Amino acid sequence: MPFARSGFWVALPFVAPQALWVRRSVPRFAPAAGPTEGQAGSGESRRLVGIGDSIIAGVGAKDSRNALVSQTAAAYAEAQGREVHWQAVGRSGARTAEIVAMARTLDIRRADVFVVSAGVNDVTGLARLGPWLAAVKDLIDALQNHSPEAMIVVLGLPPLGSFPALPQPLRALLGARAALFDAHLAAILETLPSAVHMSIGERLEANQFSADGYHPSEASYGELASAISEILKPFGD
Repeated sequence: MPFARSGFWVALPFVAPQALWVRRSVPRFAPAAGPTEGQAGSGESRRLVGIGDSIIAGVGAKDSRNALVSQTAAAYAEAQGREVHWQAVGRSGARTAEIVAMARTLDIRRADVFVVSAGVNDVTGLARLGPWLAAVKDLIDALQNHSPEAMIVVLGLPPLGSFPALPQPLRALLGARAALFDAHLAAILETLPSAVHMSIGERLEANQFSADGYHPSEASYGELASAISEILKPFGD
């Protein structure tokens, strides 16, 4: 593990030109159009809140109805036979420390479920592992303070080594770094009874991405939503 960390910094200068090229050339999609809150299903009411980065903002989906949070609410409502009120609090490009600030200032009623996406911008922004893990703990604390009874589903860091928008060897280097961060994220969440880590998997296929080669397609958001709904099944009562 120490070698993996030091190897990243040793290799970084050699891929710096690629990183600059990616920043300049990869298209920047806007967040999903449409409302940032709504409801799905009928029955006993539950509140689901997504908080985090561009995944929560729905980048890659044309309409918020086809983005992650609304599709998760729909899948959750159907699986549980409930009315699910949802709200997406996402900011494209947000790092974990910024998401902590968002969590601490949430102006919403208490949630029953949080869906969190954080970490990719920390990896690509060259964050150090230790400070990032501290920010993750602060984020979980902030969400628990807001809604002590809520279940917190934290999306694992995606396999950046599969991202079509990233050229090699930058893709492999960031992929290894994301895997390192995700392993530590999973270890932290394993110690918390109210939080669960949802692995994105070790590899994604090109057809699972939107046209920018970086964010999920609408179909991929639907697949993630179904997976989150499965995780929430034991917490339906």
